[in-house]
Amino acid sequence: MKSWGFRLLLVGQLLLGLVSLTAASASAAGGATFTLTVASAFLHAEPALGAERTYSVFQGHTYVITGRTADSTWVSLDFATASAGTWIRAALGTVVGSLDSVPVGGDTFEAQPTAGSQAPAAAPATTDSQPAATGGASSVLGIPGKTLNLTITEPSLFAVDAPADGAQRVASVFRGQQYVAVQRDPNANWLQIRLYGVQLVWVPAGAGTLDGNILDLPQPGENLPPAPPEPDFGPGPGGPLPAWIPTITPHMRDIYAQATQRERDKRIFTIVGDCNSLSYYYLELVAKNIIDLQGNDYLGNVIDEFKTSFFRHSVAVSGGFNVASVLDPTWSNPQICLPGESPFACELRVSRASIVFIALGTGDQYDWQNFDANDRRLIEFALANGVLPVLVTKSDALEYEEGGAPQNYINDDIRALAREYDVPLLDFGAATAGLPNHGLVDEPGNDFHLSGAGMGVHVLSTLETLDAIWRSTE
Repeated sequence: MKSWGFRLLLVGQLLLGLVSLTAASASAAGGATFTLTVASAFLHAEPALGAERTYSVFQGHTYVITGRTADSTWVSLDFATASAGTWIRAALGTVVGSLDSVPVGGDTFEAQPTAGSQAPAAAPATTDSQPAATGGASSVLGIPGKTLNLTITEPSLFAVDAPADGAQRVASVFRGQQYVAVQRDPNANWLQIRLYGVQLVWVPAGAGTLDGNILDLPQPGENLPPAPPEPDFGPGPGGPLPAWIPTITPHMRDIYAQATQRERDKRIFTIVGDCNSLSYYYLELVAKNIIDLQGNDYLGNVIDEFKTSFFRHSVAVSGGFNVASVLDPTWSNPQICLPGESPFACELRVSRASIVFIALGTGDQYDWQNFDANDRRLIEFALANGVLPVLVTKSDALEYEEGGAPQNYINDDIRALAREYDVPLLDFGAATAGLPNHGLVDEPGNDFHLSGAGMGVHVLSTLETLDAIWRSTE
């Protein structure tokens, strides 16, 4: 039974963010661009350091500037699919072009520019051995069920929901990434690709090169190739839980049940994690209803029960966080946290959460020898403060591939700690084992960013774990 039927309508490149126009294309349009020069930074809801952090941006990425403050010390950026403010201090990057032409004020999420013009579409994608298609290609029929591999050659561009300039942006794709092209428009100016095996989107044909003739691809209505089968990941109403969802013991139940005695809210949970736990790739997919719980409608009840938690941005989640950094006050937000307070302690205090998902380990690839001791500190601090910790394994193997650790070292340690402390284990590594590439984006080097399919399982397994804990006290 394909019980989970999980569908992501908004899937993007993890950690890299949803990158905007390139400097070259923006300059050609007469606008100003911003390129981040520091390693990474947060965008903010308003042009102020104390304003809510909304998105992460990373060194070398370039965005069109859509607004500025009167003194030009802050600029707002064209960040695809943004639903909150996108302000950043101009001093953190390089501005190319004149800010005089940029209006004062303005948030990009109020009126997002459209996406067909980001990458040139003048020439269809083709290999050197195949002729490029020209106008009038609509008279040529494709091969039913034919697919081709597309390699992106543009630095970055938007994938959109229809083969037309002005179509709605869905996500961003980047140079070097490969996708399966399943259709073309009648004039062979646009390609429909399967984004991480989950969603069909369109990109200009000139965005990359194909490993065959574009005219062989079917047009809309010409026997679209079937989507890959979805794995069976859910219990269905009343069915057994997957093996990676924890069975709640009396000890776990009692910790959660007694949360109110410690002035904690039983209807609030929070997250401690790295880039794969950033809200807009994870909990915001629930908050914005960008999911389909077809086959798992019963999870709607737990979403309602914990609904305020899906809108929170945890101060203990950031790209590159590991178990040491969330214990280090250096990494705390001084606008929210107390002097000397670690991100972990700060988040437990300000959230008043009764449940905390600890999803770390990817960033510990070079410090894996200290992972066990630091993870114990997190577990014991949570328990001492009346919070039920949920330990989460990971999909990647960076500590083995890059740090020389024994294979599966961190995941095996997390599983052992869950048994020792009798706390819930969400075995996400096991949940993604059957996905293509273990639910990770196929990137240069060793993979660790979650793919669209991986994100889907991330959200679903979180909801199933929450449901198991919540129902244990009924």
